[in-house]
Amino acid sequence: MPTFIIASAAEPVNATDASSTLFLNAAPMLYSVMMDTFPLSSLDIWNDVQAALGGESFQVSGAEINQVIIVEDAPTPYVIKIPYDDKVAERACLSEMEMCRLMADISETTDLSFPTVLGDWRGLATSSDRRVFSVLSFVPGMTAREYMGSDHVSDEGKRQLGASVGAFVAWMSQEFSLEHFASAAEKPLPHLLDNVLERVSYEPYILSSHGLNSLTGLLKEISTRPDAPVHPIVGHNDLHPGNLLITDPKRPVLTGVIDLETIRPTYPEEELKNLLYMGSIGLEAGVSAYEEKSGREVSRELLEHSLLSRWVASCAYCVMHKRAVPDWVMSMARDIGPRPDLEEIKGYNASLQSP
Repeated sequence: MPTFIIASAAEPVNATDASSTLFLNAAPMLYSVMMDTFPLSSLDIWNDVQAALGGESFQVSGAEINQVIIVEDAPTPYVIKIPYDDKVAERACLSEMEMCRLMADISETTDLSFPTVLGDWRGLATSSDRRVFSVLSFVPGMTAREYMGSDHVSDEGKRQLGASVGAFVAWMSQEFSLEHFASAAEKPLPHLLDNVLERVSYEPYILSSHGLNSLTGLLKEISTRPDAPVHPIVGHNDLHPGNLLITDPKRPVLTGVIDLETIRPTYPEEELKNLLYMGSIGLEAGVSAYEEKSGREVSRELLEHSLLSRWVASCAYCVMHKRAVPDWVMSMARDIGPRPDLEEIKGYNASLQSP
């Protein structure tokens, strides 16, 4: 029996559920070109999926995030990604497969590792209800989030990690062409902030009803970007620490990047904002590395706006899903400045624990 690591939180579901049945009735396809390096048949993967579903390990639909199965002890470790029952998530799955193929074309110019597409399959219930699933190679390593919570973390480590991420942003800006996205017919996949603003548009009091008046004010403020020059680049667009991998915590430099479905045009300040997870030391190192490698200057005005936007959107998303704002989000505020009201957020977290 394979070892399954369920990488997303979800409630178990009975294997006879309609969604599970749809998934089990789908026809898996592996790309023959990959078979020399991926010694598993479609049936092997199929049996793994059935084992996970039959063991009620996770649910196929009804969750707010995609389901991810990591099969570690297969001859070649691999990942099965199942989008939840939503057209945007389905499009993200297709987008990731496309971006993985694009990344494979340029990856020879870097030592970093990225997922490769091993196969996909599609389930058809009716002519209008098609589901898409993907099989990707497993990229090993410790996530930056795990590193930041480990005994190995240090100021020098944050500096090294931040600098290597900044260099990666510069590399992508040079290797990816904006022209690839110029004729894209579909709207880009939404940012976290886009999702938050959309929710507030039809539930305007969702934050203030929890006493989060300061957060409400900041959300209105960040909805308009500063009038500063923008230099578009192609970026990953989701460089949170769970998507950044390192292999040696004693030398924490970036060795791999995952979740490529959000690759699209952006600007450097927006890409670099997630370095705030590493504190001001990691952020400053990343900005300096990007400027050195790309030859472009980062707008401090736009960067400040992006940093505040990331923090506000993270807090608001937690509130909208009735979750406590985690410590790592709280810690980001300390490096933004005095504007975030942490006491307000602490009061909200405390209210969730009240009977």
